[in-house]
Amino acid sequence: MGNLFDELKKAKLVDEKRARRLAHEQRVEHSKKGGDKGLDEEARARQAEFEKKRKAEALESRQAERARQEQQREKERLAELNQLVASRALGREAEGRQRWHFEAEGGSLPFLPVNPAVAKRLEAGELGIVRDPGQSWPSYVIVPRDLALRLQREIRGSVRFLNGA
Repeated sequence: MGNLFDELKKAKLVDEKRARRLAHEQRVEHSKKGGDKGLDEEARARQAEFEKKRKAEALESRQAERARQEQQREKERLAELNQLVASRALGREAEGRQRWHFEAEGGSLPFLPVNPAVAKRLEAGELGIVRDPGQSWPSYVIVPRDLALRLQREIRGSVRFLNGA
């Protein structure tokens, strides 16, 4: 404290009278806070507040990380389902002259052109019609029953036709 006042005096920013008054005000402020004990309590209170904020930030960070990991798991699960549908969907070999109508999400009745063998398997419940989760627009594919049942469990409303389900 003396060094600061000495510097201010040399710079002629503070005279002796003003320096004594400032020193007195500092002593009064120090005693109002309870002296060194009061300053220690004040420092402990600041430290406790800092710890509280740090813990809150750590908790928030952990929650954000959990949410990010959950989103990543969901993204991976959907990618796996997309790959399964793409690899196990019946393609051109299922096409034929017969129209197989089913109910879409909006209540409309689209159809898929199927051959008689696929129509029999759809009727028997061996195959199902699902909305392709890999497409942003409604696209429907024919998949085996086990995959249709899995999609029914994991993506609500994705199975559009499955006999016996």
